[in-house]
Amino acid sequence: LVLSLCSKASKHKCKFVKPAKPIVFNLCINGGVHITVQWENPKPEKEIEKNNRDWKVLYVDDVLISRSFTISHQFNVLTSESYGSIHYKPNNDRTSSTYRISQYYFTEEVLRWIDAIRDVFNASFHEFFLGTSHNERMIKWIEAEKSSIDKLDIQCSLNSVTTQNIFNYITPKEQFHITCEMFGLMYFMDRSASDKKSHVTNSMHLKDLLKLNCPVMNAECINFTDKDLNLFLNNWKKNYSNLKFLSVNRSPNSPEIDEKAVIEGLNVTKLEKLAWVRRGDESIGIRGYSISNVEGRMAVFGIDKWSRKNVNFKFSLSSELEIMQY
Repeated sequence: LVLSLCSKASKHKCKFVKPAKPIVFNLCINGGVHITVQWENPKPEKEIEKNNRDWKVLYVDDVLISRSFTISHQFNVLTSESYGSIHYKPNNDRTSSTYRISQYYFTEEVLRWIDAIRDVFNASFHEFFLGTSHNERMIKWIEAEKSSIDKLDIQCSLNSVTTQNIFNYITPKEQFHITCEMFGLMYFMDRSASDKKSHVTNSMHLKDLLKLNCPVMNAECINFTDKDLNLFLNNWKKNYSNLKFLSVNRSPNSPEIDEKAVIEGLNVTKLEKLAWVRRGDESIGIRGYSISNVEGRMAVFGIDKWSRKNVNFKFSLSSELEIMQY
């Protein structure tokens, strides 16, 4: 990477070598810039196959800390063992290296690093997060690059013009998330305080969210009515959709969701047990109803309490559910 930044000739030589493509390439822009790149190391000669394996951190080294940035190397092992009981076998276990680069403030040089990683290693973004504290030069770069991204995250308080510009040039292929700055704080407030709490938000509307046609969408702060949810379910019953999972929250100081209005006119079956869906490292419970569409596909949905209020709606295809139900 460093060699490729020296000149056009050196970059050409680096690309000619055809280095390994990153298995993770994440970018976070929120005041500073945070880059995460992960490569798998050469596979062992006598690899032992294991089920339900994840990359687990074995150790972190080569940490460089300066006034403007930090760089660290993380060595990982692919294992089904839990932390604290990992027994690394160099001749049998697959490993990977993760490099984390954090620049405390935005510079044009950072864009050169990002472009070099994409160009030299033929890499596309897996996850891209854009917060409210970003440089306008970054937005222009997004417009120029039209990057391919698996997962896109934005903050709900991002102004509507910037949000629309992002959607004009970036389409998340697998996941889209809207993060609300107040989401976690509400759990530490009493009911009266959380009801009165307000924040600046430029929330998307549910109909605009669904236009993204992304398989997995999680919006911690978004605008919708009970009729909007009812319309969404009716449309899902009648039309094909690649949607696998949807979770949407009204802002904390919004009216609660009326369950009767949501299921009005729908042929649904009440769930007797809590259904669980796995999203990353988290298992999410859904208590509500099951529903089917014209193609015979099954799904479950429910209205859950968020910060002790019914302002959250979840939907998941039955094929995404875990086997266990309580």
